Amino acid sequence: MSEFLKFDQLQNGNYVRIIGKKKGKACFLAVEIVVEDNVGDALIESLVQKVDLAKPELTIMDLPINIGEHYQQVNQKDVMNTLEPGKMVKIKGTFKDSLFQLHQVKPIDTLLFNVEKLRGTISDIDMDASSFVVNGVNVVLNSKTVIKDETG
Repeated sequence: MSEFLKFDQLQNGNYVRIIGKKKGKACFLAVEIVVEDNVGDALIESLVQKVDLAKPELTIMDLPINIGEHYQQVNQKDVMNTLEPGKMVKIKGTFKDSLFQLHQVKPIDTLLFNVEKLRGTISDIDMDASSFVVNGVNVVLNSKTVIKDETG
């Protein structure tokens, strides 16, 4: 059963699922935040900003994400060739030491209005700014942001 929380009840280390919209450079406005039990991989679901197959690198939510050798060896290389700026993508991986280590890339339907998502661990809570960081993305809240606890 869900319980509603206030911002000051969030803590660094909470595992969260966030629905919202990217606003400006390196800023994600949260509409809904759900504190949940850790389910594993970090997730970012957003519009591709840049694809650089020469590096190889993908930019999503202003984060450059290296497409490492491990990803290329265990996954289909053809997926990377279908990605282009302005298209929605879901990436899963591990966020550690300020780097997103890619495990999976999946193109998803791009609509006229796209809901973007983050899933990962909270760090760098700023009570004064009503913000925190998840997967290297600065998440901001406003008076309409809903926070729920679904841990269990």
